Amino acid sequence: MAVQQRQWRAGDPLAISRAMNACFYDHRRPPRWLRDAIHTLVDHSMTDAERRMYRALEKHRTRWRMVRELRRSPKPLVWEKCWPEAAKRLEHDGVFVSEDMVRKSYSLIQAAGGERCTLEGYRLALHKNAKHKASNGPG
Repeated sequence: MAVQQRQWRAGDPLAISRAMNACFYDHRRPPRWLRDAIHTLVDHSMTDAERRMYRALEKHRTRWRMVRELRRSPKPLVWEKCWPEAAKRLEHDGVFVSEDMVRKSYSLIQAAGGERCTLEGYRLALHKNAKHKASNGPG
C-alpha cells in the first residue's frame, strides 16, 4: 500500500485503483490517504458549476435528512412541528435555516428522488420547480 501511496504522490492517478484493489483483496478498509486521494481526484474532475451544484444539493439533503430523522424518531413529530424543529436543530450546527427553507428543501429532495436523489434528479426537480413558478407568476 505504501508503494501505491508514493506512486499517487508522484502523479500516477491509476495508483488509486491499484490501492483500492489491494484493499478489496486484503479485506481491509481504505486508508485515510486513499480516501483523500479519491476525493481529490473527483473534485478535480468537476467544473466549478458542478461543484456549486453539489454544494447546493448537499445543503438541501442536510435539511431533508433532519426532517426524516424527526419523522422517524421513536416519538415522531407531526409535519407542522417538524419544520420549526428541524430549523432549530440545524441552527445549532451553526447554520441559519428558516422553516420555509426546510420545507422547500424537503419538497425539492423528495421530488428529486428522496433517498435515491442524484445530481441529475436534483437538476430536473429544480427545472420543474422553476417552470412551475414561472407558470404561476410571482408570489
